[in-house]
Amino acid sequence: VASLWQVFQYLMHHAVPTTLVVVPLWFAVRCCQRDEADRETLLTWTMEQMTVEKCLMNVVVPPSIAKRLRQGELQIADHYENTTVMFIYLMDYEEVLTNHGPFKTLEWVNELQVQLDGVVSHSQSSVLKLQSFLNFYLVVAGCNQSTHTAQHAQHAVRAAVMMLTSAKRVSTPGGKPTTLKVGLCSGMLCAGNIGQASPRFSIFGDTVNTASRMASTTPPSSGGTMTMQLTESCKALLPPAFLHTFRHVGFQLTARASKTPIKGKGLMQTYLLSTSPRPEADIKA
Repeated sequence: VASLWQVFQYLMHHAVPTTLVVVPLWFAVRCCQRDEADRETLLTWTMEQMTVEKCLMNVVVPPSIAKRLRQGELQIADHYENTTVMFIYLMDYEEVLTNHGPFKTLEWVNELQVQLDGVVSHSQSSVLKLQSFLNFYLVVAGCNQSTHTAQHAQHAVRAAVMMLTSAKRVSTPGGKPTTLKVGLCSGMLCAGNIGQASPRFSIFGDTVNTASRMASTTPPSSGGTMTMQLTESCKALLPPAFLHTFRHVGFQLTARASKTPIKGKGLMQTYLLSTSPRPEADIKA
């Protein structure tokens, strides 16, 4: 039987040196494992942030522009020959603000814009929301396609019909139907990102200005009546087969009986795509 002295000597010569090696090694392994876990967590967080930033960028600018921005191109100014611009003006904003206050007004505007945003999302990038403010909403078709075709007008008109339909679900704080004025114009424009701190993709040109005039001079859409005003350039890009699909839901394209006075443009022949033909627009286009 080994004596206590022999046991002590064995431990000193074998167990203690092994412990002096194993314990630091164990701590080193644990530190490496912790560092590896931290790196994996950081990598996962970084990838999630990149995904969020990519999604946000694709929302505010066309995917092709977002790709160029990610590649470091800071100043972008492009020319687009074939586009359709749509303006939507929200009526009665000042009246609602005066009668119901800012909070109720904000809830109303937000509820409406959520409906309009849903149409843009449903369009699968065929139309792009550019700007929205308290009383207007700006959409363009044709800036976000690698191959520009005449279908940009069809995409914009289809989105306009869906937006007018969606807006019928939203009432003012006073319980009245929400009233919109919608106008579209097709043509060329320039587009690019503006600013550096918070760059925004913006569009410029006569097509944009004319679309705004179409919205401001069109009969309002409210309740059961839905109307949008189109320029000749937009109307010319809508084939009969396309227009026929909307007749099933009550829309009819008519030329306004008299030319419309447009600021900066003079008198223009315009067209109404409406669910109820009006006395002034009784000529079928």
